[in-house]
Amino acid sequence: MQKNAARMPPRKQFDYFFLSYFPDIALTDSACLAFVLLDSETGGESFCRLETVEGWKARVKRCDPDADVKQLQAIVQDIDHKIIESQSRSAMLALIENSFSNSVRASTRRRCEAEHPEELLEKLSGG
Repeated sequence: MQKNAARMPPRKQFDYFFLSYFPDIALTDSACLAFVLLDSETGGESFCRLETVEGWKARVKRCDPDADVKQLQAIVQDIDHKIIESQSRSAMLALIENSFSNSVRASTRRRCEAEHPEELLEKLSGG
């Protein structure tokens, strides 16, 4: 007699990338500001969220004591507002990944799986 295996809820695929501050484009020193998590299947149409990384301001100041933290915060907030709005989300994601190259850069997208995006939000934020 075979036991019924406990059915695991289906795991969903998500993509994520980090937004980092590079004080000098010629150097590799950087400070992670935030990350963007989006569902892989729809390219972020059903789920897309930007989360700042805890302690990012202090990391930026350690990396570059002269950094304009208010300007970086404004950039992150602008990105956040544009990816929340569904009509500008795909354009903003493309702009971030293809055009950012100076002081704020996006990492390469990575893929992961989870039952719920909240699991990944906590893991990626260091929680």
